[in-house]
Amino acid sequence: GTSLCVIYNALQPVEPLSTTLDESSNLLRQRKDRVYRFVKACKDNRIVREEDLFTISELFKDDTNSFVKVLKTIEAVVDTIEGRGLLDMSRMTEKPSARFAEAQMGPPQDNRERLIKEFVDTERKYVHDLEQLQAYMDELIRKNIISSDSIRYIFANLNSMVDFQRRFLIGVEANASQPPDEQHFGAVFVNMREGFMVYEPYCANYTRAAKLCVAEKESLKALSHMIEPHYELPSMLIKPVQRICRYPLMMDELTKYYDKS
Repeated sequence: GTSLCVIYNALQPVEPLSTTLDESSNLLRQRKDRVYRFVKACKDNRIVREEDLFTISELFKDDTNSFVKVLKTIEAVVDTIEGRGLLDMSRMTEKPSARFAEAQMGPPQDNRERLIKEFVDTERKYVHDLEQLQAYMDELIRKNIISSDSIRYIFANLNSMVDFQRRFLIGVEANASQPPDEQHFGAVFVNMREGFMVYEPYCANYTRAAKLCVAEKESLKALSHMIEPHYELPSMLIKPVQRICRYPLMMDELTKYYDKS
């Protein structure tokens, strides 16, 4: 909570938020109070749209969907700080995220590295596609374009799948950055095997979802600028079904380049 207040105070508001904590009092309660004051200040001063603001419960959830919402709120505040000329960018030559990605994976030197790069790149693209589909679903809900039942039948447990795949991608990227003898991609699959159960209801529901997309095609045209409903939406919805079938093939390929022991 204190860190959020520090970020907000970079806006140089007329009434800065308190950033101090009383060590003799309940710290968790004080932190939640700082979070509340940050969210309220962002709302009252129209720094962030109300529908884009995170809640206190979302900040403390063990869920990447909530975490992403928190990051988007902070990003909006930082963009406002920069837009007002209050952010010194002179000492930053490039974004830290770009430096990190470049440092973690260089150009592939052999077939094994090319396969790993393909694995990581396609996994990143897959997560990006899921997030795009999730944003589309959220917009359908926000604008009440189709019924809640149709949303549930078309997208099933998409939020749970996005959350799982972000976590899985972190494990894949962490392994890819290690030397070959320290890479354990199989362990990522084994350790997260229960998480893959999110695919069961989604895949079981896919046929119904595809049919419902056809039935709701006219209504879905309202968001054609995001995803075209006739061709693009069905191709997006089937990607999880295709991806889960791809993982065993990818593991078979990877095992060719590692000691079987």
